[in-house]
Amino acid sequence: MADVARASASSPGGWRTRRSVRCCLREEIQQEMLDRLNGNMRDRHITNVRAVLGTIDNPKLPKDGLDLVLLVDVYHEFSEPEKMLDRIRDSLKPNGRLYCLSTAEKTQRSHPARTQDDAEAGPG
Repeated sequence: MADVARASASSPGGWRTRRSVRCCLREEIQQEMLDRLNGNMRDRHITNVRAVLGTIDNPKLPKDGLDLVLLVDVYHEFSEPEKMLDRIRDSLKPNGRLYCLSTAEKTQRSHPARTQDDAEAGPG
C-alpha cells in the first residue's frame, strides 16, 4: 500500500477506499453514506479511513494536506463544480494530484437531453 494521504469521493461501499492506501479521508455530503462507509470499515476491521462530511461546494478537506484526490463517477453530481474543484485544489499538497474518472454511462444519464449526435458535435 502507498504511504500517502488521500481523499476519495467514490464507490458507495468503500471498496476503492479500503484497498488503496494507509491513510485515507473519505468525503461525502450525505451523512447516511458516511454511516454506511463507517459500518463497512468497522465490519472489516479497517482503521485507516476517516469519514469527512462536506457540503455541496466544500469537501472540508485539510488545506495542503493531501497527496492525491480521486473522484470516481461523481463529477457529474457536483452542483457547484468550480467551487468544489477550487477547494479540492486547496487541499492538495504542492505536488498533489487530482484524478477524475467518469464512466460514459453515468455521464450520459446525468445529461439526458444530449443525444449521441450532440456529443459528437462537441460542447454546446
